[in-house]
Amino acid sequence: MSNPPQLPPQGPHLPPGEGSGNQWARGQEHSAATWQQNPGSAGRLQWPSQPQAAPQQSYFGHSTGPQTEYRGNRHSHSSIQHAPSAERTSKSWRVIRIILIVVSVIGTVLAGLVAINLADRPVLPATAETPQPTSSASPTTEGSGNVGEHPDEVNKPPAKPDWLPDKTWLELPTPTGTTSKDQVVMSSWIYNYYVPIPRGCPAIETKPDKGQYQDLAQKLLDCVHDAWKLVFAHAGLDYSKPQIKIFDKKGSSPCGKISPDVPGFYCPEDETIYLPDVEFGSGDWTVDEPYSLIFGQYFHHVQFAVGIIDAVDWSASDKHEQVRRFELQAQCIRTRQLLLTDAAGFNGSDYEELKDKLAKKRSVLKGSAESQTNWALRGLYAERISGCNTWTSPSDEVD
Repeated sequence: MSNPPQLPPQGPHLPPGEGSGNQWARGQEHSAATWQQNPGSAGRLQWPSQPQAAPQQSYFGHSTGPQTEYRGNRHSHSSIQHAPSAERTSKSWRVIRIILIVVSVIGTVLAGLVAINLADRPVLPATAETPQPTSSASPTTEGSGNVGEHPDEVNKPPAKPDWLPDKTWLELPTPTGTTSKDQVVMSSWIYNYYVPIPRGCPAIETKPDKGQYQDLAQKLLDCVHDAWKLVFAHAGLDYSKPQIKIFDKKGSSPCGKISPDVPGFYCPEDETIYLPDVEFGSGDWTVDEPYSLIFGQYFHHVQFAVGIIDAVDWSASDKHEQVRRFELQAQCIRTRQLLLTDAAGFNGSDYEELKDKLAKKRSVLKGSAESQTNWALRGLYAERISGCNTWTSPSDEVD
């Protein structure tokens, strides 16, 4: 399954034409267009005829040019010589009159063009708001990506319970893998989200009998699936719900034969959680066991969906270490979800029981009691999924 696409952040944009600056620009473009569409009026706007040049005179004061005519008044060359002051005054007044006429004509034409422009210009609203998308609290269909509310808004972590001891955990190492498979395992997109909060899960007060076993397991699967599907839908990824199958001591699955002492497992070949045909747990059973079992096996389905299972080389020389990283990551997530599930009612006494139980455990699949305790307790404090990233930790923390 491929990683989801990285979409750059988007923000609202003003629609074209909004703001006084754009209105002015559109008015100028319209004004130019009006002028070009009405060439007739521009063509009739004739600049008044320019007067011919005055007779040129030589340095000695004699005429060297032709006679000059202004508006039909003919003046001879000799008249210019005999009355130079009066003629120059008359010329000046004529020039001023011509300039005034030209200015008047140009002003009249420009006023007409402005009036036409204002009449034809569309009226824009004083203010306009960019339409905002409507949102819903949950996806309409699984994997559609049609989610208005970010999963982190739904899964904001609650305050730490008073009974949970204050503890500062060291930051997990920064991912160093360089291959594409390393990126999938160490830097998965899903690590950026808060651990989803299971809601609507059934409350368990007593140990269920065999008749209640399968029904309870299905209800737990339903509530934890509802929590995780919101994350995948927000990422725009198709995401299917795993199935539950009950097996007896001699069962089998597409992933191989089933060992009679296995408490449950997830098979990616058919995306199914297999549970033994017995009641939850045995011996010193505690109320948290059904939640822990289903939540942990369900997270293996998440690991499969984001590509972790396919990216790990299970035949490598360190395959046992890879299995421990795989299992401890699920253990870390399941204790976090156990704490977040109101129906589970996980409290201070459950916390002490959990520590005692982990201190006695040693497992080929999950490693030493120290490693199991470390990751299980770390999960109680891990707000984001990245807080359970076992794949970047040194080998001695997953031994």
